[in-house]
Amino acid sequence: MSAAKLIINRMINEMPEDMLSEIISYIAFVQKTKKDLIFKELEQASVSSMDFWDNSIDDEVWNNV
Repeated sequence: MSAAKLIINRMINEMPEDMLSEIISYIAFVQKTKKDLIFKELEQASVSSMDFWDNSIDDEVWNNV
């Protein structure tokens, strides 16, 4: 186990039970934020790759398909 995980485990073990729900909420928030960031990066990559197809030549070809 990494040093950071050992420190976090020790800190959690020393916390009162009533504070643990706040820790769980914070960890869930951090995980969701990370997932949202990854999704946003993927979304931006897909939009930028679509710009390649946004031109009058391809539009004219696909209009007649």
